[in-house]
Amino acid sequence: MIKLLTLLMLLVEGSERDSTGCDGTGIPACLQEYFQHVKDSVREPDLNDVFMVVSPVEKGKGVYRVTWNDTMQFTTPSIEYHLETKGYYFMLDHVNIDGSKIVHSNYRGKGEKPLALPRFSVRTLPKTFLSKVKVMDLNKRFEEMKGSKEKMLEFKEEFEKKRIWVVDETFMTGDLIRLVETSFAFVTI
Repeated sequence: MIKLLTLLMLLVEGSERDSTGCDGTGIPACLQEYFQHVKDSVREPDLNDVFMVVSPVEKGKGVYRVTWNDTMQFTTPSIEYHLETKGYYFMLDHVNIDGSKIVHSNYRGKGEKPLALPRFSVRTLPKTFLSKVKVMDLNKRFEEMKGSKEKMLEFKEEFEKKRIWVVDETFMTGDLIRLVETSFAFVTI
């Protein structure tokens, strides 16, 4: 439901606020502020989670990034990675929605709280962490999938139910990496 809501908002609004950056750092201002004030989650990445490194590019040229800072719905800025090709649309999204501001279909009435929504984390770790896990290059994988329905469906089957951490090369600084926890969405268009 959240994924479809996010996709609908993206399609209706249609304006990317990011892809390869807004200033000299390549990191949009809303994310700079978010990363500066975010406290690392107590939840550590599991070595069996999926780790995808990505270098975002312009829309239409591969894996691109979209950021939103809608304080009316989101408790943190939204970070989304989009992959579009031949009738298929994949999205990895880091979205923390304020459940009290959304009407849930299972909300029963006065006095009841809406369901707690998943809370996605951001972790800052030394680059050496990457030597402990298997890391997939999402840009390379996307290039291999383009034009192949079978490979795109295999990608969906492999990752749709896993915990995915994105390592955005734009967010790397010195000896540190920033892991962005995401969920997976797949839509046939």
